[in-house]
Amino acid sequence: MVQHLILQERQRIARDMHDELGSPISAIQLLSSHIKAKCFKGHQDIFSDIEKIHESSVELNQKIHEIIWSMNEKDDHLNSLLEYTKRWCSKLTLQTQIPIVLHNIKLNTNPVLSGEFRKNIYLTIKEAICNSIKHSKASEINIQFRLYESRKLRIEIQDNGIGFHQDSIDLYARGNGLYNMNYRMKSIDGTCILFSNRRGCSVILEVELPNI
Repeated sequence: MVQHLILQERQRIARDMHDELGSPISAIQLLSSHIKAKCFKGHQDIFSDIEKIHESSVELNQKIHEIIWSMNEKDDHLNSLLEYTKRWCSKLTLQTQIPIVLHNIKLNTNPVLSGEFRKNIYLTIKEAICNSIKHSKASEINIQFRLYESRKLRIEIQDNGIGFHQDSIDLYARGNGLYNMNYRMKSIDGTCILFSNRRGCSVILEVELPNI
């Protein structure tokens, strides 16, 4: 009974966020895009300000959709995590022109995953990819999903960039990016390991899926 009430409340919050926040933010994004196009032609002085508004609205819209996705009961399964990650990677590929390729996107089983569990894995993957794009000078990023022994999930994010030495890895580990990735994986009893050499960098995430 309590679990059912919790699920109902999650659904209500997801609907309210979509209706009350998602639509207005989308409208701001579209309007700022329209104004930006006009300013580019004859109002260069305010173009940069409009550009900042547009970028902020795009980022905020993405974050709202991520929260709604994590709250929605119908997405409480592994395939939803894979498909949501795939859609985000496709958008980022278009923006950056760096191919982000997902492998083994179709798995034999579709375990139930809570919204919090899905969100932590997704945001860790997202952080790893963004770090690669910013720092690695990679021309391609590959993501491998593997589910073994029925409940153990292994995700490897690998780029073909410049990599770095162990000393640089230790320095990088002190930054917020890897700290946040480790923190998120530890919060779901998982691990985050970084490997690097001159042929690129790999981030390996491993976690045992909970029985829900």
